[in-house]
Amino acid sequence: MKNRKRQIGIAVASALAIFSGGVHAQAVVFGDSLSDAGTYALIPGVGRFTTNPGPVWSERIVQGLVGTVGPAQLWAGSGAFVPNPYGGDIWAQGGARVTQLPGVQPTPPTEDAKPLATQIQEYLTANGGTANPKTTYFLWGGANDIFWQTGYSGNAPAVMQTEIQSAAQQMGALTAVLRQAGATRQVVLTVPDIGATPFGLSQPSAARAGLSGLTTLYNLTLNSTVSALGEQGVLLLDADGLFKEVVANPAAFGFTVGNTGVACVTTTSLVCSSATLVAPDASTTYLFADGVHPTSGGHELIADFVTQALTAPYFVAAVADHVASAANAQWRLVTTRTLSGFAAGAQGWWATVSGERITTDATATQAKRRATPTRVDVGFDGEWGDGWWGGVTVGFVHDSLKVTALGNADGNGASLAAYLGKRWGARYATLTAGMTGISYDLEREMTLRTLARTERGSTSGSVRQVRFEVGQWFGESARLHGPFAALGWRWVHLGGYSETSGSATALRFAAQDFDQRVGQIGYQWRMHSAPNLVWQGRLAVEKAFQDSRRTVTHGAVGWAGAFPTEVGSDNGVQVTADLGVQWNLASQQQLRLGLFATAGQNDQRAAGLSLNWQKAF
Repeated sequence: MKNRKRQIGIAVASALAIFSGGVHAQAVVFGDSLSDAGTYALIPGVGRFTTNPGPVWSERIVQGLVGTVGPAQLWAGSGAFVPNPYGGDIWAQGGARVTQLPGVQPTPPTEDAKPLATQIQEYLTANGGTANPKTTYFLWGGANDIFWQTGYSGNAPAVMQTEIQSAAQQMGALTAVLRQAGATRQVVLTVPDIGATPFGLSQPSAARAGLSGLTTLYNLTLNSTVSALGEQGVLLLDADGLFKEVVANPAAFGFTVGNTGVACVTTTSLVCSSATLVAPDASTTYLFADGVHPTSGGHELIADFVTQALTAPYFVAAVADHVASAANAQWRLVTTRTLSGFAAGAQGWWATVSGERITTDATATQAKRRATPTRVDVGFDGEWGDGWWGGVTVGFVHDSLKVTALGNADGNGASLAAYLGKRWGARYATLTAGMTGISYDLEREMTLRTLARTERGSTSGSVRQVRFEVGQWFGESARLHGPFAALGWRWVHLGGYSETSGSATALRFAAQDFDQRVGQIGYQWRMHSAPNLVWQGRLAVEKAFQDSRRTVTHGAVGWAGAFPTEVGSDNGVQVTADLGVQWNLASQQQLRLGLFATAGQNDQRAAGLSLNWQKAF
């Protein structure tokens, strides 16, 4: 268990470490017994609604998000709750309803459970009435309102439906309360089909159908409420859809028993321990601990389900960042023409094949990734008299991107650039304008307990750019060298898209648009070491004057809500090098072999090779 919690911590904390600033808690959970981390743990070793000692999903997620793992309050008997002396960011209490009392079951201790509305109000009071915008808030409730209506209210079916709709609307309203207090990130889970639990299956068919119908009504009303509120900052996740998938094929998720049996011999999982399991490994091979609560294996699955949704934005952000890097290749291509272009008064054709490997380290707001783009470019340029020179180039790009633990992107596209320069003796100026467009097939990877799953989608990206460079040459024609400086602008776009599997993990992503300004100063040289051999090179220091931090907004396919995640990086100083050797061949042809590399403070390194052929006429 300890090792698994560590793994969850690495997976989520590495992705969301940006939220470690501000108040201590970076994850806060409100809910009922599905999220309770031990509010009623008066007896050592039990006290969670699972195969004790757990952990439950909320503990895994709070651990990963660098919060304080544990219940915020402890039951002290006779309706009293006291603050946890060790602290805790999990306010969920077993038996809690959305806004109403008593809790379910209406007997001690759960009859005293504070509704989610009270949990939220007490949390806000303890924090000066504000919610930290850097904290991720989790809300999961509604099941006990269904249990109350079907088991204790005595209401007619029509009244039950009205009450369940009201509970779902109130749950949606709680997200508005948190948003008005300052919250920007909330995760809300739907209620799994109670009619499909072991408890539900034990009921007569009419009662079972009623439980399923009320569950569906609650979830649909919650969805429409979140939609009507226009809730930005709410990620509504389909836990009901997840459990339907598991029940349909438990073995795929590592369970031998789905909803046809329970792991505990006790009436309630609240007092279930390793000594009261039906088999020694039941906590991991059974989905349900009792009639309605998951085992610790089930909670592991829920934590994986939530984690994949939280980390998904870092995958699509990496794709957008890589679209931006296509600008570097195009600029490098054109600047190389400054060194190896045709002689004065000549024009001609040229072609270049190049490939590189780009490695980017993980930071607080970006995932580790490795890319291997390749391209083929052809162009026409030359000197046109009176110091003017210029040309055009068309390129074909293949892009392959691997984002560690999150997925892959494979793309193909094209680029177009035009450049115009003017020389005044030893001085020159060059203006370049270009565009690259790439269509991507995306594969987002995740592990749901034992199931390796890939969600697929397609989108396209583009980067438009303008660059202005000036330079000065010193020396004689056989040994030229001198400084240069450049300033460029980039406009990057990655289209929005939806994943197509139709599963509970399928997500939709909004488009990303951001721009960058990049400055560069350096030194270059061009020297003949033999009649037909020319050595060329450029060394430069590059600085981005505008970083690529931005927000990626995403939600679940088929569900309302939009959830922002800050991504991107602070673009620091980079050092770039481009070295080459050019052979002058017969018939006014030249061949150039180039080596280029980049390294710096923005956690990215790149290295590659290029081969250029040109022929004058």
